Amino acid sequence: MQKVYIFDLDGTLYDRKKLKQRIILSYLGKGFWSSLVLMSSERAARKELRLQNTGTMGYSEFFALVAKKSGQSPEYVRDWYNNSYMVHMAQVLEKHYCARPGIVDKIKALKKEGCRVLVLSDYGNIENKLKALKIDPSLFEYLLDSPSLGGFKPSASVFLTACQIVGCEPSEAVMIGDRPEVDGGSVKVGMPYIDITEF
Repeated sequence: MQKVYIFDLDGTLYDRKKLKQRIILSYLGKGFWSSLVLMSSERAARKELRLQNTGTMGYSEFFALVAKKSGQSPEYVRDWYNNSYMVHMAQVLEKHYCARPGIVDKIKALKKEGCRVLVLSDYGNIENKLKALKIDPSLFEYLLDSPSLGGFKPSASVFLTACQIVGCEPSEAVMIGDRPEVDGGSVKVGMPYIDITEF
């Protein structure tokens, strides 16, 4: 069986230092305060759902929780998240960030060795974010976002579902990330974790 390398995106494929502050600054002007409340609510909801391991927590539950915390409707939150927040994030990445030094060459080397490579991110808009970082999305066999798989890392169900999609056992894959407490949840299902600083 070919070895499978699963990469987190934010903080792993690039150094996300000051990302939150830069996204906040990108909202200066119209809609600043409402977006600040939504961003704070989004982070709080994400943190709360990370503690759940049901395998059934997707975008609908996520947007409903953000709505409850922000006082907005789930429909409003969904529109803001997809058409404002994710767009702003990609724009900030394109303006201020680039791929982690050497990471693209390492991914190409893995593929040349016959390994399978994919992305597993807790956020959506993966293809546009990779393009913003000047990383060719076609380098990856799959671009997976964990809410579509039923939860958020470190939920065991997220890693197991990713393996089912790829068609491998957890022991045949390696999770590469930047946060042991989140990406390192892979070890709970028998999938080794390697911090990007040691990769």
